[in-house]
This record gives sequence, structure tokens and C-alpha cells, in this order.
Amino acid sequence: MTQGISAAQAPQLPFAAGAMPTTGRWGWYQDHDGNIYRRTSTLVKEVETDNRYLDLWKLRQVAEGMSVRDDLVLALKAMGRPPAAGWSKEQKKQIDELVETAMQAAKTTDGATTGTAMHTLTERVDRGEPLAAVAAGLPAAAAQSLRAYAKLRELNGWRTIEIERTVVVDELEVAGTFDRVDHLPELVTLLGPGTCQYGDACPDAGLHGGDLPVVVDVKTEKDPTRNGLHIGPQLAIYSRARRMWRPTGGSHPLMRNGEVARYPSGDPIMVPNGEYVPAPCVRQDVAVVVHVGEGDANPLLVNLAEGWSAAVAAYEQINRKARAGRKVGAAGAWFVPLPTQRPSRLTTFVETAAAARYADPDRPGPEQADESVAAGPAVREEIAVRDPASGIVTWQPVPAPPAAEAPLPVEVGDRSELAETRQQLIAAIWQARTVDALAILWKMAQDRGVHWSGPVEMAGNARRRQIECGQRALHTGSGKCACGWMAGQVA
Repeated sequence: MTQGISAAQAPQLPFAAGAMPTTGRWGWYQDHDGNIYRRTSTLVKEVETDNRYLDLWKLRQVAEGMSVRDDLVLALKAMGRPPAAGWSKEQKKQIDELVETAMQAAKTTDGATTGTAMHTLTERVDRGEPLAAVAAGLPAAAAQSLRAYAKLRELNGWRTIEIERTVVVDELEVAGTFDRVDHLPELVTLLGPGTCQYGDACPDAGLHGGDLPVVVDVKTEKDPTRNGLHIGPQLAIYSRARRMWRPTGGSHPLMRNGEVARYPSGDPIMVPNGEYVPAPCVRQDVAVVVHVGEGDANPLLVNLAEGWSAAVAAYEQINRKARAGRKVGAAGAWFVPLPTQRPSRLTTFVETAAAARYADPDRPGPEQADESVAAGPAVREEIAVRDPASGIVTWQPVPAPPAAEAPLPVEVGDRSELAETRQQLIAAIWQARTVDALAILWKMAQDRGVHWSGPVEMAGNARRRQIECGQRALHTGSGKCACGWMAGQVA
């Protein structure tokens, strides 16, 4: 049975650092056994659906940065207008770098830097450093905010239980690092006894008597209440954790199947030494956000019931997206093949070739085509070709490669799309009844990037000899002809 830690059993100062390193894939948390967990912040982004104001703010920052950096404007103008096909991958990367530089020029990182600094300052106070020493030399506004935070805790008798510890919530396969777990004496008077994440299995119920500590988060943004869809689920996840990671110092190679796991480079994969301990008991109904800034420290209660509901919805959404993106026909995939009859690609290819003859206004009509066939191959040795740049149509000779005795088959086992198209093209060639139809197939092959060579070329030459055969009228019997035609083939 997993045991919790009550406020009475909490470790005393100084606190040990307890954040699990984010050395897993794409910045995921990775523990001492090599297990990786999605970050809490990554999970809750799935329910942060309204990013309009954030996006507008970023656009304003880019505009502001460009306005103060003429060199960035010049670099962008030097690239010219985007081509019709769009920017290349390298050009996009270059523009992204210009945008990032512009945002830095607009000092978008100032707020994040200030927030990180204020977090560090409040943490030093909570770890027991004298306030006067921590506040010494700070700008007046920061020093006033820090003193307000320390005074808030002193006046209300807040006591720190844990600082900056990584916890794991197995139900959501996620890990995150909370700011604080604090004991706030006024909460039991204000809200009554609370229940912890261990429920009826909590072994410390008799010790804390419902006077539970809470998850506390220090926020420095202008208005944290506008960021509820992030803060609420985040703190709710921390409150539901039953496992807390504790580093023991150093690192060791990750073992898989009795062998050292290695990166593609051959270097061993190292993971930190550590272990899991029970997470402290905390209230499940509320958490506390302390808004520190502008010379003040304002505590706010956060509804964890709503936050947990949003966290579960985010987890379901991530799994939903994963299922929707699975390969067609895979287990749990959203798309599966419909067991029904489909037209063969050969059929559609031949029909497309036939339709192309009448879709091109520059090609001869049916009457002209019939006369051309009757007149012999001389007229049929040219094909209308439109210049894509000028639009001018000219008649050019149809390539007449050396003849071959018989077409060669496509290599057995070649199942690529190109090989399949070549097979269909050869089948269509043997169905052609006129040289005009062969010319259309040749043009279609050029358009599709299929080289009229090898087996395709040989089939075309052989079929052309049959079409132009002077004894074609006899291609209806049960024998064969000197041109290569034999019974069973199209006349």
C-alpha cells in the first residue's frame, strides 16, 4: 500500500532538490530506470484552445522588433518576393531566424526572465535564507514584491513542506514539478477538513485530521486568472500524484535486455540515480496560486475539480489524436479499407488516355484521325505539343526507337508505384487500336514522368508494327501474322 506524508511528518529545512531531469525524448522527464513521462505543461496544452490573444501578441512583437532593427527588414527584403511555388525549406528557416531575432529585439524574453528570477528569489526565502540577504541589491519593485510574499507567509503562518519536486501521475502517464507544497492553517477553518489523493487508503488520516497541506504555485504574469486552462489542470495533476521522485546523486548507464543501451553514435545512454518515495498528502478540492508582482503578493484559490476534469480531457484528446493518426487498417485506427470492388488502375488509365484525345482542341478530330490512319504511318509520326511557357502548339515527331522482336516484362517483384504504372502502360499499349492512341499514351507517359524506354518502348514499337501492318485486315483469324500479331490479341 502506498503511503503518504502528512504535514507533521514533513522534512525540515534545508530541503533537498528534487526535480527529475528532462533528458528523455523531446524534453520529456526521464527517471532512474529510463522511463519517460510527458511533461504536464505539454499535456495541458491540449485544452488550451483559445490562443488568439497570444498569437496576436506574438505578431505585435515581431512587428515591433522589425521596426527597431532596420537590418532585419533589409535581410527580409533581400530575399525578394516569394516564388509561385512558395519558399524553399532553407528560405523558411532563414525567415524563422529573422522572426526569432525580431522577437528578441522586442524584448519578449524580459517577462520570462523576470518571472524566473522572482521564482528563484521566493524559493530562496522559502528554503530559509534571511529575507534581508535575499532582497539586498534588488530593484525597488522586485524587492517590494519579495517582501510582500514573505510577509504574507509570516502573517498567516504558512509552512513549507516540499519545494520543487517532480511527481508522477500514472493515470495520465505524465510527470511534472510543482513549486511548493505548503501547510496553510487557515484553510481547515475556511473550508473544513479536506481529503487527500490516497482516499480511504491514506494511513495518515489520524495524524493530520483533515488539516492537509496544499499545492502552491508562484505566478508572476500580469493576470494569472486569464490562464486558468493551463494553471487549473496543471495544479490538479500535481495534487493527484502518489509517487514523488528523489534524486540520490550521480548517474548510471541505462540497461536494456541485460546490455548497456546506447545512442546511434555508440555512446551509452546515461540516466540519473534516484528512487520514488510517496508524495505528500495534499487537499484535493483546492490549490493556491500566489500572484507575486507590482509590489504585492495576492493568494488565489484554484478549483481542482474543474482542473482535474480538464486534465483528463487533455489526456483523452492526446490519445484520440494518436488513434486518428494511426496507419490505415492498424488496430484502433480511425480509417480502415472498405471491402468493396474498385476499378482497376488499368481501366481508368485507358479511359483517361481515350478522353485526352478529345479534350485537346489542337488534336485532329475523329474524321481527320480516321483519314490519317487510312493514309498510313507518315501522318501519324507527328504529335501536337504545347509549349508551357508561350502556349504555342507545334507538331513534333513521335520518337521512333529501334524495333524489338517482343516486349520484355517488368522485373518480377518490383512493386513500386512507378513499376505498377509501367505495367499498366504496357497493358494499355497492347489495347491501342490506332497510332494516334499510341501517341496519346506516349504523351501521358511524359507527363507522368514514365520514361518511354525498356519494356514500354519495346511494347510500343511492337504494337505499332501490328497497327501499321499491311495485312491488318487479316488480324481476325486464329493464326498469326509476320508483324507479330497472333490470335487472342486486339486486332
